[in-house]
Amino acid sequence: MLGAILLIVAGAGNRRAFPARIAAGRGTAEDVWSRGCCCAHCAVVHFCGGPAMTLQGFRTAVRSAGGYGELAAVHRVSGR
Repeated sequence: MLGAILLIVAGAGNRRAFPARIAAGRGTAEDVWSRGCCCAHCAVVHFCGGPAMTLQGFRTAVRSAGGYGELAAVHRVSGR
């Protein structure tokens, strides 16, 4: 019973900490995101003066800049 209570309390703490973590890195992530331009025809993201990236690579770069890069592996780009 005590173990179940501890798991519930720990889960509730994580749900409150996650939005704060996202908000803390949002400005940096948006800065990286705003410098990319996605070409819908070739499904590649281009950067002014930089290398082209796949959509998944771009997602990883943006989320890593914000401090939550592990989410890019969990929420992958769909292969529509």
